[in-house]
Amino acid sequence: MDLKKFLDVLWARRWLALGCFLLAVLTSTVLSLILPSYYDARGRVLVGAATAESAVITAIGLRDAGNRGARADTDMADRIALAKATALLADVIERLQLRDASGDRFTPARVMQLALLSGRPSFAVRRIPSSDLIEVRARSRDPEQAAMAANTLMELYIEASRRERQEEYRRARVFIEQRLEQVKGDYQKTLTEIRDFLVAERTVDVGMETQSAWNRIVDAMKEKEQAAAAQAETMAKLVALRAQLGSNGVAVSTSAMSENRHIETLKRSLAEAESQRDGLLAEKLPGHPDVETVNRRMASLRQQLADEVQSFKRTSPEMESLERDVAGAEARIKDLDRQIAWSFAQLPAVSQKNFTQSQLDLRYDVLRNLYDNLLQTLNSVSISEAMTLADIRLVDPAMVPGKAVPAGPKRGTIRFMGVFLGLVAAIGMAFLLEHLDDTIKTPDDARAAGARLLGTVPRFRKGRRGALISARDRQDPVSEAYRIVRNNLRFVGESERPLKSLLVTSPLSSEGKTTTAANLGISVAWEGKRVLLVDSDLRR
Repeated sequence: MDLKKFLDVLWARRWLALGCFLLAVLTSTVLSLILPSYYDARGRVLVGAATAESAVITAIGLRDAGNRGARADTDMADRIALAKATALLADVIERLQLRDASGDRFTPARVMQLALLSGRPSFAVRRIPSSDLIEVRARSRDPEQAAMAANTLMELYIEASRRERQEEYRRARVFIEQRLEQVKGDYQKTLTEIRDFLVAERTVDVGMETQSAWNRIVDAMKEKEQAAAAQAETMAKLVALRAQLGSNGVAVSTSAMSENRHIETLKRSLAEAESQRDGLLAEKLPGHPDVETVNRRMASLRQQLADEVQSFKRTSPEMESLERDVAGAEARIKDLDRQIAWSFAQLPAVSQKNFTQSQLDLRYDVLRNLYDNLLQTLNSVSISEAMTLADIRLVDPAMVPGKAVPAGPKRGTIRFMGVFLGLVAAIGMAFLLEHLDDTIKTPDDARAAGARLLGTVPRFRKGRRGALISARDRQDPVSEAYRIVRNNLRFVGESERPLKSLLVTSPLSSEGKTTTAANLGISVAWEGKRVLLVDSDLRR
C-alpha cells in the first residue's frame, strides 16, 4: 500500500481514528492522575564477607572448620532463595504487621510480587551482576515503611544466615563427639590388648628376637641395663606426677600433656588469648567490646582447662601407665637373666610374636593420631560455634526516600504510552474497518468488484441553478462528466446490443439516483433523441 492509499484510508476513517486516539489519551491521562504514588527503598548486603570470627580463629592458629570461602564456594542462588524463604518473609510480615485493607496479613507469596500500581508493601531480591552483593528492594506508599521493610528483611536475613552457620557447626560438633567416643573406646581397647600381649609374652621388643642367638643374648643383656635405667626414670616421673596431681593448681606435667593433647591445646589457646588481650589493651579501653569478647573467651578457656585437669586427676592414664611400666620393668629385669639361657628355644615363636606386636603397634599409632586430630578439630569447631557470625554483612542500609520524588508510577511514561497506544489503536481500527468494509466507494473498489466503470461524476452543490445540467453550461465539468457516461453507455450498446432502457438504482436513499437519471436523460436528449424518464421510488 502506497502512502496516498494509506492517507486516504485514514482520512476516510478520520472520525473513528480520532475517537480511538482521544479515548486512549484521555484514559492514560486520568489513570496517571488517579494512581497513588509509591516509593522504593534499596539496601545491599555482601555475601561471604570476612568476619571477626575468621580473623580470631586464624589468629589463635585454628582452621575455620565451617568456612566455605567467599565467592568460590558460595552458591548465590541458594543465598537469594534464603532471602525469599517463606518463613523469613512471614517473620518480616509479623514484625511490621503488614496488612491489607480488610485487616488480614499479607501472604509471603504476595509480598514477593513487586507491586506496580497498587503501592502495597512488596519486596524484590536480586544479585548485582558480577559481584557478591545482593540488593533488597522494598516498595510501599509510605517512604518510611519502605525503608523499614527493606532494613527489617536484611536484618532478619543476616540473623537467619548466622543461625544456619551455627547449626552447621553444631551438627559438625555432634558428629565429631560421637566419632571421638568411638575412637576413644577403640584406643583404650588397643592399649589393653598391648598390655595383655606384653604381659602374656613377657617381652618389650620382639624385633630383637629375630636376630641371631648371639645377638639375641647380647641384646637381652643391653635390654636389662636399659630396663633398669627406664625403671629409675619411670619412678622419678611417677613421683613427680604424684606430687603435681596432689596440688590444687592447674599445672600439668609435659608428659601428662603428651597423653592429653586437649590440655596442651587449651593452655596454648589461653596464652594466645592473653597475648591478644594485651595487644588490644594497648589500643583500646578495658571496657571496649573487643576486649570484653577476648576476656569472656579467656574465662571460658580457663574453665575448660580446670575441668580437664580435674578430670585428668581423677582418671590419669599416665599414672596408670607409669605404674604399669615400673611393675613391668621390675619383672622384666628378673626375666632377662632367664631369657638369656633359653633364648635359643624361643626362636620358633619369634616370628608370630613379631607379627602380632606389629599389628598392635600399628593400630595403636593410627588410633592415637586419629584421636588427637579429632580432639583438635572438636576444639576448633566448638570455638567457632561459640562465636559464630553470619557470613553476610550489611554494607548499604536502606534510606528513607524523599516524598518529593516517588519511584512511581511514571506519570509521563503512562501519558506517553497513552499517546502511542492511541495512535496504534486509531490506525489499527481504521484499517480493520477498511478491511471489513466491502462496500464500493471509489472507482478502484468498482474495478476490484469486477464491475465495468462507465465514468465518474464529481460532487457538486445544487446552488441557485439546481442539480440539473440543463441549467448549467454545456462545458461545465458536471455536464461533461454526464456526457462521458452517456457516450460509454452508447459504446456498450453498440458492442453488445442496442441500448433501449437503463435502470439507475442504489442500495440506500439520497445517493443521487434521481439526479443521475435526470441528467443522463438530458444528456441523451441533447443528441436529439426522445427520452422517457420514470421515477419509480416506491418508498415515496
